[in-house]
Amino acid sequence: MNNKIEQRLTDLGIWWREEDDGSMKRLIIYPECNYRRDTAYFSCPFCVKKYKLNGQPYKYAKPVIHTHGRGDSYGERSPHCTTQARELYGLQCFSFEILPPNFTLSFK
Repeated sequence: MNNKIEQRLTDLGIWWREEDDGSMKRLIIYPECNYRRDTAYFSCPFCVKKYKLNGQPYKYAKPVIHTHGRGDSYGERSPHCTTQARELYGLQCFSFEILPPNFTLSFK
């Protein structure tokens, strides 16, 4: 994970961790989700609605809302991030972890 990704997640107060499965490192992000029926939705820490011609996001561009159907289970979901966001942050292998409502992450 590069410093740009780490700084963005830290600035937004979003929990994350890295996993190493032997062949590659993977970033897992724990966004703060809202729920409606069987759908979880959250503001993406990387995607915004409007980019400049040079690929940089506008300063006050609004974040994109990603939705993930959770069905009967929570857990890891693949990202729906835009090409511009992936290139801007150098995003490689990562996923979002959808947690149950009222779940609290804490250090042990």
